[in-house]
Amino acid sequence: MRTTKKVFKLFYIFDLEKEENWLREMANKGWFFEKVNYLGVYTFIKGPCTDTIYKIDFNKNIGDIEEYYDLFRESGWEFIYKIRFFKYFRYGGDASSYRNTPDIYNEPTEHIAFLRKWLIIFLIVYGLQFVSLFNLSFLQNTSLRAISLILITILLLSFILVRFINSYIILKRKLKRSKGIEYYSKNDLRKVYSSVSLLIAPILICVIWASTLTNIYTVGGSDKAIKAKILKYDRTSLYPMKNIDYITSHDFGSYRVYLYGSNERIGIIAIEKVFLNRYKVVTNFSGELPLKQFIATDYLKLGESKYTVIYGKDESNEIYKAVITYEDGTSDEIMRDNFIGKDNSFMIIQKQDNKMKQIKLYNEDNADITDKYFKYGQ
Repeated sequence: MRTTKKVFKLFYIFDLEKEENWLREMANKGWFFEKVNYLGVYTFIKGPCTDTIYKIDFNKNIGDIEEYYDLFRESGWEFIYKIRFFKYFRYGGDASSYRNTPDIYNEPTEHIAFLRKWLIIFLIVYGLQFVSLFNLSFLQNTSLRAISLILITILLLSFILVRFINSYIILKRKLKRSKGIEYYSKNDLRKVYSSVSLLIAPILICVIWASTLTNIYTVGGSDKAIKAKILKYDRTSLYPMKNIDYITSHDFGSYRVYLYGSNERIGIIAIEKVFLNRYKVVTNFSGELPLKQFIATDYLKLGESKYTVIYGKDESNEIYKAVITYEDGTSDEIMRDNFIGKDNSFMIIQKQDNKMKQIKLYNEDNADITDKYFKYGQ
């Protein structure tokens, strides 16, 4: 017949009473607590079913350990095991004669200080989950799956946090009843300070981390900041852009689309406003500038809307209008005055309601000059 068994069970560090009750239930089934490790594996020894009361005492600063144990022995408690600052005792007398008196040997001030430290750490971890949610939802184009995992984590941590705070409040009330420390007097200002001080470190750390992520994954709205971001992105390309000679932009609601380039390359970058003057990059593409006259086409998705982007270079300033024809037979005519341009470079951004079929370029005499331009994306 098996005389020992191991049981895996986890308890919150603030749930000592629940752990004590569980050990008592195990004793009623004939399994008596022997030890526990840091992984939550409890070792029990088989014995006759007995209603045995357990007590877990928390005390970090014990001057004379022998005197400490003697105090418990004199009151009928038998020391069983110690793990970190937690000491497990078993009541040696009959359970029916045990009176559930206040914990005269347990030092509640130390226990509260210990829980307070862990509560601050937990609040930091809890707050960082919201920072991660902010990062994934607003600063990066992340899948719904990753966001859902963060939300599930927040939900689980919220459940633990409610229990943690509830246990913390119960212990504070117990200490208040025993008039253990001056803090639990009727001074409301002290109570407010204690509550606020719990949140200072978590809030400060979360704000710093959120600010750091914001700076990493967003860019300022100035042309100088956009240029720096483009050059940073372009370092990893096969032919990195060494400088940007010109940049111009156009706003589309909360989005802004930039045309940029140099003598060697030309490109488009679209950004979305996150808050204040911070933007996240939605898309960025560029290409080698092959000829003095050329056009290229690409597509942009800004929110739920799709756009056709035509961009290029026209050193002879010959293009007077562009005509976009769609597969359903409709067309859009964009005059040069509506081009978004800088120097001899330009871009046309047209909302795409239908699939594009072709693009034609015309001069002021309405002559088709499309073939004069080197074309990409058609």
